[in-house]
Amino acid sequence: MNIERFKTILLLAVLMLFMVPQRAWASYRAVATKGKLPGAFSVSATKQVWFSQGNLQYQADNGDGGSTWRFAIKQYDFVGDATHGNVYEKDVKTGGLDPSYENNRRIGLSVRLVSETMFPGSGTADDPYLITSVDTWNYLVNAGNTYSGKFFQLTEDISVTTMVTATFSGTFDGGGHTLTFNYTATSDNAAPFAYITGATIKNLRVAGTINTGYKYAAGIAAECGTTTITNCQSSVTINSSVDGDGTHGGLIGCQSSGTLTINSCLFDGELMGANTTSCGGFVGWVSNNSGYHTYISNSLFAPANITVTAYTFCRQNKSTLHLEASTCYYITPNWTASTVQGTNAGSMTTAALVTALNNGGTNWCNNGGNATPILIFDYIGNQSNWNAFTSGINAGIN
Repeated sequence: MNIERFKTILLLAVLMLFMVPQRAWASYRAVATKGKLPGAFSVSATKQVWFSQGNLQYQADNGDGGSTWRFAIKQYDFVGDATHGNVYEKDVKTGGLDPSYENNRRIGLSVRLVSETMFPGSGTADDPYLITSVDTWNYLVNAGNTYSGKFFQLTEDISVTTMVTATFSGTFDGGGHTLTFNYTATSDNAAPFAYITGATIKNLRVAGTINTGYKYAAGIAAECGTTTITNCQSSVTINSSVDGDGTHGGLIGCQSSGTLTINSCLFDGELMGANTTSCGGFVGWVSNNSGYHTYISNSLFAPANITVTAYTFCRQNKSTLHLEASTCYYITPNWTASTVQGTNAGSMTTAALVTALNNGGTNWCNNGGNATPILIFDYIGNQSNWNAFTSGINAGIN
């Protein structure tokens, strides 16, 4: 940036500061200390405003009697086009925002209104919504939409501290990436997804730590209805202070309805809580209804550490658990399950275990001496792909 352009921008910034009412300036000073502002602000039940680079950000009335403007700390050059959520342009030059906005400000700037989604992509199988960052994950968290029939793709390893509390009924493809979920529960249900039904979760690794004194903590979803989980790895640590029934699960806390199908999945995290009982290595509990079914196949329970009282795979008292014992294995050398399910793989070599878990397929590999589900089948299209491939081979992935 040349010096003349810098001077011009600085002068405009100073002028705009004097145009902002004292209330807005006070708000700006308060929020600036937080480091990074969210990228979108709700201005109605169905609309959000994102501002392009160099503009101010508008904050709608939060219930204390007024709205405010403030300078953007995180700035955006691009919002999208008509294929990414019905984007509308609106120039605000001669009278503030239109009458539907509260507490209008007479400041000239351009904004873009987005009515449906901030995700790149269109939500189809061929063009899924992309979770590219913590911001896009948080948009999913706050959207309040079931996304039934919609498709999502995680494109990066991200670390989050927020849970999707609305029912999720779409397809979430982890793309072989890791979602690190660090969360301290203040009530029942603690997992990346609070409730999923009509959903598919695949190719996802979840890591992180959940601290809870409540029930239904899990690596993927606290509660589920009809759901398919395939090629997933839960490496989550659950630290439970519950004295008694915790109903925690390595993947699912409680299956409350429908049919749950789990295939080619691994739990290698930690289930900690010496006084916590009534848990499951994969599923903490299946509700008492003969119409509910749970299918688990080609899967491995190999916790890094465990002190809770639990079944190896799924806690239930009905005959509706369809566990393929010959293709489900556990390795728990220093812990005894309250009810043993599956086959003890403690004496098997990694190569033999991978062969058994594959069960004629190709969903498992030997990753540095550990049996691990293959979360995505990569292709080699450039030098970077090749470097990643050779690095994996050298690390012992085969």
